[in-house]
Amino acid sequence: MMNFVLAIIAFNLFLYRKAVTFGLVVDDWSHYQNIKNGLFKKDGPWWVHISRRLYGGGTFGLDVARDHLVTLILHIVNCLMIFGAFGSNAVSFMAALLYAAHPANHQTAVWLNGRRYAINVFLVLAMLLIGPAGLILWPLTGILQESAILAPIIFGPWGCLLIPCACFVLRKHMRQKYLDRLEKILSPDVRNWSVKRLIVVVKCYGFYVRRMLFPGRTLFVYPQLNSWGNTIEGNKDAYAFNFDFWQGVAFLGGSVIGIAFAGEYRWMALFAMLGTLQWCAFFPGVQTLADRYIALPNVFVMFFVAHLPAPIALALLGYYVANLTVTLRMYRDLDALWDYHTYFYPENVVLRHGQALQLFQRGDVLGAWEATRKGLEKNPNDFRMLYNAALCCHMMGDNNMAKSYIDRASENLYIGQEKDLMQAIENFREKTAPPKKKPSNGRRPFYMGVKR
Repeated sequence: MMNFVLAIIAFNLFLYRKAVTFGLVVDDWSHYQNIKNGLFKKDGPWWVHISRRLYGGGTFGLDVARDHLVTLILHIVNCLMIFGAFGSNAVSFMAALLYAAHPANHQTAVWLNGRRYAINVFLVLAMLLIGPAGLILWPLTGILQESAILAPIIFGPWGCLLIPCACFVLRKHMRQKYLDRLEKILSPDVRNWSVKRLIVVVKCYGFYVRRMLFPGRTLFVYPQLNSWGNTIEGNKDAYAFNFDFWQGVAFLGGSVIGIAFAGEYRWMALFAMLGTLQWCAFFPGVQTLADRYIALPNVFVMFFVAHLPAPIALALLGYYVANLTVTLRMYRDLDALWDYHTYFYPENVVLRHGQALQLFQRGDVLGAWEATRKGLEKNPNDFRMLYNAALCCHMMGDNNMAKSYIDRASENLYIGQEKDLMQAIENFREKTAPPKKKPSNGRRPFYMGVKR
């Protein structure tokens, strides 16, 4: 057994050998800056403070390498616990390797903001190792994230009874958290429930199951459902009965059949299914598609995959390793993140917009313009790209072109955000309007000190 343990540790160290040299990306960077500048909020109960502290870089001081080292150690410990929780045998060993190398786990293995989800993976695996008595750890998962709210299901029917009891006890806290998230959602399609939303739910489920089995290219923001709720075209695509929908139907049906034939593992299979469905656009206020949401269900999916014949499991492991090697390139620093996404997903306006904002902060207006211009080539009618283009032109002194872009932006407002975006446009127009001419006082002007 010790050989298996050492092999798991060595395998992880090989895969993530450069992790401690990585920089900070996306939320990690902004959180690090808030802590560095003393802007970190310490209000609220202690558990809220702990959760917020884990949101990105700076959790363990201003040494970024230490942050990455702690995150990597947590990922290695989770892999070792997978090996122990599922029997400490050849199958659990393969499951640990598959989970270690799975590219969909990048947001818990490398991204500092994903540690909250990784800690919940640790707590649920600890529950499995301890047995039913381990349910005493379950309330701790709610401190960090809702990713393990359905975890008692793995202990069978009586474990399921704890879920409604906990929801009743915490109903006020959960309702307030839901309302806080709802307040930030402006799009009526994303904010309000309707029957057609089930189409989006099915598509999300299909996307997540495919990501766990055959990951494909890893991104921070995926093209699927990216414009849902923002544009008319995005809504048409979200509610269309296309390939993504039928893929979701097939995976839902396959999951139900798999649970029926899972034998003694049927409750784990049920949790994997429901633990994935809870992130499938049922509730507003969360990112539509994000890899960190499936870090916990993926534990059980990899355990089931490990039961496949050895040649198939090894082939999948090789595929995961190759994919992960490419994925990790985007974590070197913010510039690497932008380059990675603009290469693999050039029409992504979210990352183009983030890149432009970062360049604005650096004072690199020409760089921001270049990022925005390339974004407009792929998305000529996107509000964010048009607004950024107007801002770039204004900063470069071309207010006529800035007016042209801001006028186009006013014709492409995001659905549900019209009022706020129009206010931003009016503020921009006021700021860039030419100064009004002062009324003449009736005197003739002076030229070079000579009165004419």
